[in-house]
This record gives sequence, C-alpha cells and structure tokens, in this order.
Amino acid sequence: MVSKHPMVNWTISRAMTDAGLEDTLRKVHPNPVKNIGATWLSVNDDKGKVSFTRRDRIDYLYSKGKNLKIKDSYSGVAPFAQEFNFKGKTYTNFPSDHGFVVTTFKLD
Repeated sequence: MVSKHPMVNWTISRAMTDAGLEDTLRKVHPNPVKNIGATWLSVNDDKGKVSFTRRDRIDYLYSKGKNLKIKDSYSGVAPFAQEFNFKGKTYTNFPSDHGFVVTTFKLD
C-alpha cells in the first residue's frame, strides 16, 4: 500500500536539483504514484514489529556528470535488525532504521 499523503518538497532536495543534480531513482522511475521509492517504514505494531501499512521516501541519491549515465536504480526498505531479501540475496541484521537507494552507473 502506498501512502496517501502528498509528496514533500524537501528544501535540500530542491537545492540539489536546482544545482543540476539528478535524483537517480526518479530518473529511472519518474512516476512516484507507480513507484514511491519507499525507504522508510513509519509505523510499528504494538509488539514492536515493523508494519508495512505506511511507506515514505526520505533517502535519496543524487548524481551529476555528463559522462555519468544512470543504468538502473532501486530503493528498498530493510526492517531494522531483521532478515530481508534484495535482488535474490538474503541479508540479516540491516544496521539502520532507514532503507536504501542503490543506483548502477555507467561511465562514458
């Protein structure tokens, strides 16, 4: 389920794009309705287990360079200190309460 709240026009994000940097995830997935790019689970149940009822995007990866091409970009939510899968590999004990943005670049 995607959060129904409006996107936030973060001051630092605007400053980054005004400086000519690209949001790597939005370059690959331009429609936030189809792919919010969640990196944060903001709700826990009463037993402390992460709930997937509300997802937000609060982590970004920016790039700039005429010889730097974005090949692909993914975001994900990795529940803190819990096992999760990403691109066919299992990870344990993710060390942050934030998710991630992974971008693959090509240098021309």
